[in-house]
Amino acid sequence: MNVHLRDPNKNALKHLDKLFFNHMDAWGVTAVIVATALSIHQLITPKNLLLLIAITATYWFGFAVNDFFDRHHDKFDEQKAKRNFFLEAPYSPTLIHVAFVLIGLLLACCFMLFGWRSLLMFLIGGFIIWAYSALPLRIKSRSILDLLVHGIFVETFPFYLVLVILNVNWLAIDIVILLALFFASFSSQLEQQARDIEVDSINDHNFTIQFGILWNQRLMKASTIMLILTIGYGLFSGIIPLIYSPFAVIMMPLLMHRFFRDGRPRSEQGVKLLTAVAIMYALFLIVFTGGA
Repeated sequence: MNVHLRDPNKNALKHLDKLFFNHMDAWGVTAVIVATALSIHQLITPKNLLLLIAITATYWFGFAVNDFFDRHHDKFDEQKAKRNFFLEAPYSPTLIHVAFVLIGLLLACCFMLFGWRSLLMFLIGGFIIWAYSALPLRIKSRSILDLLVHGIFVETFPFYLVLVILNVNWLAIDIVILLALFFASFSSQLEQQARDIEVDSINDHNFTIQFGILWNQRLMKASTIMLILTIGYGLFSGIIPLIYSPFAVIMMPLLMHRFFRDGRPRSEQGVKLLTAVAIMYALFLIVFTGGA
């Protein structure tokens, strides 16, 4: 049953906080990842901070586009319906599409400041943003591919963008962190699918709906173990400098909770709190270290 109806008489401006802050824990992680990449390679400069802002803004944009194309699915879930800006604000789809195009062009101009390779990366990312949520492709509804694309592009791609756009000489730490980010993004998507399985099974499709919650839990725990082992190897081998170890400490409660919560969903408030702590530590790296 549709649990949420849009009220066209409401003032659209008061819903803008949902547009800008609904997924702050997600694009906040993007900012942390980019800041970490810049810090590792000692590339924290005013111009490169603009790149951090551009990549973070692009991910904010991506989550907004996802909300727009998910609005017909989110209306079946009371909590998601309350958070989805596009179910509250009385804007026509045509106006929203125009706004998306204008925002995309503005972001493209920002990436152009870093050269044609940067623009190419933005175009690839822009295609994934559209293809992930929009028909006819809607990758997030295609079993197995949904997990792989999420694993590659949600948390891994921002770090990769810094390496490619700034033409960085790759180090061993880059390989370790890219692997860790893939496992982090892969496992988090499984976690979200498990959380949303009841609603998604009504009018959507994904890996967990096709293969069941048992395989979801097995694969989530296996990929979480691979994440912990990758981070542990990086730290104990000395590949990852200890100055970056607080990020591991920050994320560990969320990872360990997956093994002991007996099917209960994760604490979304806990996720937001730990993301805020990670952002503050990333700011510390930018302001006080400028690289390790």
